[in-house]
Amino acid sequence: MARDLMDDAFRRVNATRPTWNEGQLEWTVEAGTLIERTRCVRCHKPLPEGHHKFCGELCADAHNKNLNRIKEANEDHLFDHIVKKRGYHWI
Repeated sequence: MARDLMDDAFRRVNATRPTWNEGQLEWTVEAGTLIERTRCVRCHKPLPEGHHKFCGELCADAHNKNLNRIKEANEDHLFDHIVKKRGYHWI
């Protein structure tokens, strides 16, 4: 019901839905410009010399596997995953 309500509201104001990548926290490309990172996307440690997004393979693999799980999840599993992963608490 909430999705239908939001879809109707977006249609009324002619809003367009962003792409999957544009909706992600780690999305950094806009109009061809890269935003320089100084910290790992996953663990937030300073990036070693020559690394541009992750401090190492462990963080890169874990981050990408998590994104794939989110992309492949159905709605119910996705909600549970996000709530548990991000630590949200609903009253």
